[in-house]
Amino acid sequence: LHPDKTRIEACGAPTTFLGYVLLPGGRRRLSDANVSRAATRIQAWRQAWRMGAADEAAVRQSISGWLAHARFAHSRGLRDKWFPRGWFAEETRA
Repeated sequence: LHPDKTRIEACGAPTTFLGYVLLPGGRRRLSDANVSRAATRIQAWRQAWRMGAADEAAVRQSISGWLAHARFAHSRGLRDKWFPRGWFAEETRA
């Protein structure tokens, strides 16, 4: 086993893997780093779309990819908070 890449931990300990924190009982949540990066990216996508630098299809595809990843975690509250009425429903384009 690779000494830097392999960790042996107790079964009940939370473990980070592929952007998720795996918790006892089969629960998964998004890691804090994943949420922070996503918030930054979503803000950049919104800004680019608002300024006309990105077309709707490209932004929608990027956001849909992250949302698909987030759906594998218990993240409904976060997704509802970030997109209460759709991906950019509250936004207007300049």
